[in-house]
Amino acid sequence: MRRVQQVAFISENIYYFFLTVGLYIQMMLANCIPFIGPGICFMHVCWLYALYSFDYRWDKQGGQLLSRLHYFEERWAYFLGFGFPLAVVTTWSPSLVAYGLYALTAPVFIMLAITANPVQHVSEDRAVESSAISRLPIYTMPKM
Repeated sequence: MRRVQQVAFISENIYYFFLTVGLYIQMMLANCIPFIGPGICFMHVCWLYALYSFDYRWDKQGGQLLSRLHYFEERWAYFLGFGFPLAVVTTWSPSLVAYGLYALTAPVFIMLAITANPVQHVSEDRAVESSAISRLPIYTMPKM
């Protein structure tokens, strides 16, 4: 049983690594699109910083990576807003200053993520929205 857990742990870490590399490539490609590219890239940076912050919490809680990513996609607007301040600080600063600001502010965001409780989008009648915008497949791999 222990060997199965080790294989699952290693495979999730490999998947997470390739997911992160894929997001960086996607951000670089999106940045090349005229007019809307920098905005799309900035949104990805917000989501990536939120994912980094909440990953510490989720790692401690356990659970599978795919369920964590599904949770993230259901609450995409919250995570976009959560990563926004850190993305603003690091994106619009000179690179050396941005590294220092990230080193100072990232631990604060990790602590905030540990105490946060993201809620799912609900309508006026308190039913969970089932529209396409309620779940944004940011990290879902395309099915072939």
